[in-house]
Amino acid sequence: MAEGELSMSAKDDMVVYTALSFAPKSSLVNVTRWAFMRFHTMKMDEINKIIKELRQQAYRGQDNDCISINSDSEGDEWSC
Repeated sequence: MAEGELSMSAKDDMVVYTALSFAPKSSLVNVTRWAFMRFHTMKMDEINKIIKELRQQAYRGQDNDCISINSDSEGDEWSC
């Protein structure tokens, strides 16, 4: 990539930002809510993965299968 050129992801981001700048306020609110929930879900998945790894390293008992943090807002059924 030559100096001053943007990567494809940066170009894609610019297209999205430009499109959003012309969107009605209600659309921006919805996109922001969706992005926040997506970010939250991704971070919760990362946290649960770390918890699972730490539990496997530290605990050898057989009385439970897993430990995880779930959010009611995710709408998913409880699972490990």
